[in-house]
Amino acid sequence: MGDGKIIEAIVEAFHTCGYRIQYKLLNAADYGVPQDRERVIIVGLREDLDCGEFIFPEPQKKKVTLRDAIGGMGKALKQDICDAPFSSRYMSRNRKRDWNEVSFTIPAMAKQVALHPSSPDMVKMGTDDWRFGACGKTRRMSWREAAAIQTFPVEMEFAGDLTSKYKQIGNAVPVVLAEKIGTSLRAALEGRK
Repeated sequence: MGDGKIIEAIVEAFHTCGYRIQYKLLNAADYGVPQDRERVIIVGLREDLDCGEFIFPEPQKKKVTLRDAIGGMGKALKQDICDAPFSSRYMSRNRKRDWNEVSFTIPAMAKQVALHPSSPDMVKMGTDDWRFGACGKTRRMSWREAAAIQTFPVEMEFAGDLTSKYKQIGNAVPVVLAEKIGTSLRAALEGRK
């Protein structure tokens, strides 16, 4: 079943249950989150609530960069950084963005977290073959940096071991994106006819 058919099936299933469904592909980077993170957002409002229309939030023009998000965090603690070996899967594509860009998507797997912007650039050697540049120290982003990129408050603590912290952060909806969608949802709910 193709992606379009899956969405159609979801919309139809919820419509049958009495919901008005709207969906849209959003990139978190367009909503104040310093990472490229495309997700299909599905919003369903029960028809019997007679709510106003849900309107997706408008994208903002200015991007929040890695410098904006983590530039002032200071040196990361060694115990906050995944130091597992870099797998061939990891080395199959570029994993580094510069300070003036948004991050790659923060994944739930600690070993797949992108490189810190202070790391050397990655160099493409061939198809699915990248290498680390020679200048500087290569390291992944710490879980605290990943949390900041997901727009969690700086003082937020996560439970469990290092792998669990990265997993919780990577599986989350970015806080700022969730807030913007929630604000639009509240406006629809308060806009009852």
